[in-house]
Amino acid sequence: MQLLFSVTESLNELCAWICGIVYQFIAKIYELFFKIASVNILDEEAINGIYSRITMVLTIIMTFYIIFELVKYIIEPEKITDKESGAGKIATKLVIVIVLIAFVPKIFTAATIVQKRIIDNDIISKIVLGTSQENVSIGKQGRIFSANVLSVFYYTEPAANNEQCDGMSCRNIVNANLTQLSEHGTIPFMNRGLTETMNKDINEDGVDEEIYKIHFDGFIAAAVGIFMVYILILYCVDLGKRWVQMIYLQIISPIPIIGYLSPKKDGVFQKWCKQCLTTYLDLFIRIVLIYFVLVICRILTNADLGFGEDSGWVYVFLVLGLLMFA
Repeated sequence: MQLLFSVTESLNELCAWICGIVYQFIAKIYELFFKIASVNILDEEAINGIYSRITMVLTIIMTFYIIFELVKYIIEPEKITDKESGAGKIATKLVIVIVLIAFVPKIFTAATIVQKRIIDNDIISKIVLGTSQENVSIGKQGRIFSANVLSVFYYTEPAANNEQCDGMSCRNIVNANLTQLSEHGTIPFMNRGLTETMNKDINEDGVDEEIYKIHFDGFIAAAVGIFMVYILILYCVDLGKRWVQMIYLQIISPIPIIGYLSPKKDGVFQKWCKQCLTTYLDLFIRIVLIYFVLVICRILTNADLGFGEDSGWVYVFLVLGLLMFA
């Protein structure tokens, strides 16, 4: 038993050192993620210039298209009343195309404003977590998020709230570390008090069990933290790709808009609309998943898995599976 405690203490000390680095890094990457999400990509003069030149070229093409259709109606007058390719249908589509070309830049700009307000007002956090960090900087939000994740695996045992750990209140040690992480992004004394133990009454067997005053799932905390860093880095890369894709979709928008004149029901315009929607929503889905991971981690931590000594490993694989899902 003493050997088990010794091995556990050594592992926890190593994991505490790893967590001290990893959870500071989580806060920084989280901040970077939201900074990338807040980049304004739609008001650049260069983008609007390219859009205008493409529109000008396509306006010439559209003029030739109208002339071509008029010639067709002169040659085959019966097509004027056709429901799919008749004059009425073409006229309606032309009006829609002209309106879209004029307003697409404004639609993209409005979408960016909505995106910024959702992020700045922390609306997704309110919905998923029921909490908000309103009027809190992005950097502070990242530090709070990191502290929240760590708190799932690092807390004072209820029976040890008033106990002393290494000459200091156990509860104060945990609170100080988590507060320092959320306020300044550092964990000053992660190793302090982790080896302190106490006896806890067990009613079933009528014997005392020796437990640590500060509960620290060191291996799980380190593994989840490292995996979270990996996921957030991937999110940042994907967000950079989304940034480029949104620029691309706006610049080429006159082309699929002109494609709306095609009689095909599932043409290039419809595909462009779907791509715009999925690319735009991708950011919000990723933010929801970040908070969803935190919610499920909390649920798993407080749940009684009922597998005895194997519960720890079951918990590890459930958490890792959750992160892989994200």
